[in-house]
Amino acid sequence: MSSSYPHSPAQASTYPPPPQPPRRTLAVAAFKFENRSHDVVAEGLIRRLKLSGCAVISKGVLVVEGENSAIIRFFKFVRQIVHKKPDFGVKFIWRGKFTRGRNNASEKSDARMGILLVFGTNGGPIADKIPGYFIEDFEHSEVSSEVLTIREHDFPYENDIEMDRSPGDGPRICSKKLQNRGDISWIEKRFNDDDITSFTDQKSFTADEQQLKMTSIESLPDDLISEILVRVPAQENYDSMRLVCRKWYNIINTRDFAHSNLQLSTSGLLDVNMYSRRQILMTMQKGRLEPSKLSFGFGGTVLSSCNGLVLGYDRNSSSKGPYIIANPVTKQQLALPKLLSETPTNGYILTKYNDVALVYAPSSRTYKVVCVSLDRDLECAIMTAGVDMDWGRRVISTQHLSRKAKKLLKRCPLTTRGFVHWTNIYAPEYVLTMNAESETITQIPGPCLRYDDESLWYRYLPMGSCLSLLIGRGEISWEWELWKMKPETGEWTKMPSIVLEPQKVLKHLTFKFKRRCSSSPLLKPIGWSNSYSGEVLFFGVCSESRKLNTSIYVAYNIRTREFDSLFLKDSMFTLFLEYKSSLVWLD
Repeated sequence: MSSSYPHSPAQASTYPPPPQPPRRTLAVAAFKFENRSHDVVAEGLIRRLKLSGCAVISKGVLVVEGENSAIIRFFKFVRQIVHKKPDFGVKFIWRGKFTRGRNNASEKSDARMGILLVFGTNGGPIADKIPGYFIEDFEHSEVSSEVLTIREHDFPYENDIEMDRSPGDGPRICSKKLQNRGDISWIEKRFNDDDITSFTDQKSFTADEQQLKMTSIESLPDDLISEILVRVPAQENYDSMRLVCRKWYNIINTRDFAHSNLQLSTSGLLDVNMYSRRQILMTMQKGRLEPSKLSFGFGGTVLSSCNGLVLGYDRNSSSKGPYIIANPVTKQQLALPKLLSETPTNGYILTKYNDVALVYAPSSRTYKVVCVSLDRDLECAIMTAGVDMDWGRRVISTQHLSRKAKKLLKRCPLTTRGFVHWTNIYAPEYVLTMNAESETITQIPGPCLRYDDESLWYRYLPMGSCLSLLIGRGEISWEWELWKMKPETGEWTKMPSIVLEPQKVLKHLTFKFKRRCSSSPLLKPIGWSNSYSGEVLFFGVCSESRKLNTSIYVAYNIRTREFDSLFLKDSMFTLFLEYKSSLVWLD
């Protein structure tokens, strides 16, 4: 192939010089993520917007370099996400454009200049002072008021990198002019190969950059990617991870992945206000009790929860049935068929069926809804959600139950994995348990105890796959016996007692809530949840009449013995349900 330009000195004087490659206007964007998992989301955004250049991800910081127009587009896109989703986790974003100096002051250098932001106490960038290059414009935004500090050793600098410090306690930058080794990103020069992520969906800067072989996330096998994603919370998987690429979408959008993710997720206690229809999820992680609001997508009250699905009463429903199943994460909903008899009264739909429960049948992998009537017959109807079209097909027989045992069906049902239970704290001698697979109700005796002791009080609570019984003694009890029942066999097992230190708890409550808490509070168990560090038991602070007349809650980790408390407004007339976010659905 002949060349269009002469190679001899004589010929060179008669021909014009070869055309110079077009100069590029470069830009850099930096993002600080609160959650490390969002780094992967950022990489997905890079590929989605078809950027061309290089990026480095280290210590929760993403630095991107590329064409100025592409970086602006990427920067604005991230800002839109932060504005629409404040929980996205981006704490600080910054963008700067680099051009050649005015009056062409640096003609001899074709090397690219760049800075690596190191956020200091002032939270702003400082450009390097190398002649010939300057920051033409920049913008930054502090998403959080928290001051970020990243030390030098947080990034693996090469040995020949010089650090320039600004006066005082301001930010620091890395400023070193690159040698004239071709059009190669300054990011590649300042970081080890293991820390660089190359994105080259469009034409890359140079041929050397195209030949750079690096390990990317796409090269990992599907089973390894699945093992990583299954440990990410369901909300992040749905909002972010499944949008990274089609491969991740196909992995996450499967039934097996949803159930595996469910098994590895933690749960919290859902505080459902029956009057204001407010739902607050209380979770305890690392010894801290944190509240968060939940929205279920329908204007009613949540009555039951199972595997991340909620069963609620839709007060705004007219043409559809009053009960609805929803997944708060995926926003999927299913209106259940109307019940057998309906009489609209004062804008509400009343039926002869009142108490309902949502339960999962693991063998058939179906979800079933159980409704108990409040008439004299105390009928118990059941239907398979998403399969049955009406309620008239199956009514569970209760003829074998005694009249006294039948009255337990009037109580609020409790659900564990594959079972529904009806209990009574004033008659703890036995419980009624319904098997979701066989659709039969069994009367199971309680543990062998002296139930005639009036100084004892009892509390049945669902505890994962088991039903628990907590027994306290006296008006003010700081110690509770714990029993667990296996629903499959009806066998009761005594567990180690739960003992709180009254002095520490009282000191904590008095210091934190002052006048809101009485000097001699009663702690009443209200529900269980699980965290990565162990089972958590929640208490409601009661008055001397044993009623929840305050909005103070205490969470106690029975393994680490850590406890914390919080105050919620308008917590009267509440229902407590264990809830965990998930991706599961009825199909």
